[in-house]
Amino acid sequence: ITSYTIYCNTTQVEPVVISAISSIEMNQGMYSTEITGLTPYTVYVCGVYANNTVDAGPNITLQIMTDEDIPESSPEDIRVTPSTSSSVLVTWSLPTLPNGVITRFTLFIDFLNDTTKFFHVSG
Repeated sequence: ITSYTIYCNTTQVEPVVISAISSIEMNQGMYSTEITGLTPYTVYVCGVYANNTVDAGPNITLQIMTDEDIPESSPEDIRVTPSTSSSVLVTWSLPTLPNGVITRFTLFIDFLNDTTKFFHVSG
């Protein structure tokens, strides 16, 4: 074996080679390398195959999902509409890049007297 080729892609069609390496770490009989730069909370098909001086051998693939992370974008379409003389209706859409399941929004209001009020909205 002269090297290993490792790939990860969001689809199985025409996988993009992430890393072709000739030196990898070995620990307790297992080879390993870390693939970085993946998108949070995304399903990937990853595979590895061994290469020798003749050609590449058969590959083995598996499907994984990266962990959640903080949202990469803000909520969208934010609108504030007066609803009564002492209240407003605030509406918004989910962030384009939530990087996981949104479990809560924090709405804060800055008042003219330099105080801030926070509201947590779940759901």
